[in-house]
Amino acid sequence: MAVINQAHKPEDTGLYQIVDQNWPNFVGRMCEANISLPSFIHSEFEGYLKCSLLEHGLLRVKCNGCRFEHPRRWSTMPCCR
Repeated sequence: MAVINQAHKPEDTGLYQIVDQNWPNFVGRMCEANISLPSFIHSEFEGYLKCSLLEHGLLRVKCNGCRFEHPRRWSTMPCCR
């Protein structure tokens, strides 16, 4: 039986969709209320939203058997590898 390597697609998860839809509004409301979030909070959420998306990182992997190059998502975040 052949093993098929399928890429993780964070944008298809419920958590990702909730964060993607609500993060900009949340940040806007915090600014309106003059409440500042620590910079690491912004970095973590922005990093999570970019995590493993092809437009933010791509790794080309060449198959030794067929010599075909396969694009793979790349992330610097450990949770998305």
